[in-house]
Amino acid sequence: MDFTATNQGSVNAGKGNINYQIVLSDNAVITASDTVLESGFIRGRYSYVTPLAANSSKNVTHTITLPASITNGSYYLGVIIDADNRYAEADENNNTRSSALIIQ
Repeated sequence: MDFTATNQGSVNAGKGNINYQIVLSDNAVITASDTVLESGFIRGRYSYVTPLAANSSKNVTHTITLPASITNGSYYLGVIIDADNRYAEADENNNTRSSALIIQ
């Protein structure tokens, strides 16, 4: 899975890393109550370097494995950036995205 995290603000986001979750949902509204498939971090180069500078983006590639218990059907694969709400933001409602997925 590939996604891009973007800092739309005028200040740097995070110190060292920002967490994310890749989730599986039965609808397009991605929330923390959806099935978490993987978790990871958007990392700065060093522990004192921001992972997302002001007005910048970072591409992330993450390989996921679906659990065998997932049944065939229509789902949404989603990403939650700053899933633990560690960083205060002017807009806390733009940290999720989803894409339709059919499992066969």
